[in-house]
Amino acid sequence: MDNKKGNIIIIILILLVLGLGGFIVYDKLIDKPEEKNEKLTKINDVEINLNALYNIRDKMQLLDYAFDNPQSPYFGTLNNIKKIEASKIDIGLALYLSLLPEMKVNKILAYVPEEIIKNNFKKLFNDQLTYNVSAINANDFYAFDYNQSTGLYAYYTNLSFDRNLAKYISLNEKTEIKSDEIIVTQKKVFIEYTNISPKSLANSVNLYFDNSKSKNIGKLTLKNGIISEKELLSKFGSKLKTYQYTFKEKNETEYYLQKIETIK
Repeated sequence: MDNKKGNIIIIILILLVLGLGGFIVYDKLIDKPEEKNEKLTKINDVEINLNALYNIRDKMQLLDYAFDNPQSPYFGTLNNIKKIEASKIDIGLALYLSLLPEMKVNKILAYVPEEIIKNNFKKLFNDQLTYNVSAINANDFYAFDYNQSTGLYAYYTNLSFDRNLAKYISLNEKTEIKSDEIIVTQKKVFIEYTNISPKSLANSVNLYFDNSKSKNIGKLTLKNGIISEKELLSKFGSKLKTYQYTFKEKNETEYYLQKIETIK
């Protein structure tokens, strides 16, 4: 009975670490994760350090921000990807992902030393992708530059923190833990708020297969302007676009991205 209770607690912990809302960040730049205490546990006969789960969560947060945020220069990138190995990922996107954890200010020109970016790049891709300086996509919200003589990356952001922006919602459906890899299965849906007024919250959202809005999935009523992920999955889960992210083990607490696949 005690073993069964322990397994239930472990499953709940995994859901809390890896399953809450796809880790989408729209109202602030991404914060650096706090340090965590190491703790080993066994899940499906595989021993895993809980910090490894936090490690995957932090990487998924970066990927979701890059692909889901309508202000990101790489917004919607996954639409045309069936399968991509980490070794084939666009260098500009890889550098953007490496810069994101360091970006803390808005509407101020700021700088990040190249060594920090190289370190973040290594954590994300290990030896799957070779670091080199390349152009990072720019748009109305982001601008980047690299100064070879100083070894500094410069960035400028002009972000809007409008919660009613049309955007993707990411929902982590399941996480598979294997001996040397972790696979996260995630569903995405593009949402557009309706009945918006300056003095009140939106009361519903239109749901689309992707941001082209060519395929309408349905409509969801909001409660206090908040989307119920449980209701979204129960009503429309089978119609949502589905991706798998595979992370390979580097050591007991660190994993790096190996590939992303569209499975539906």
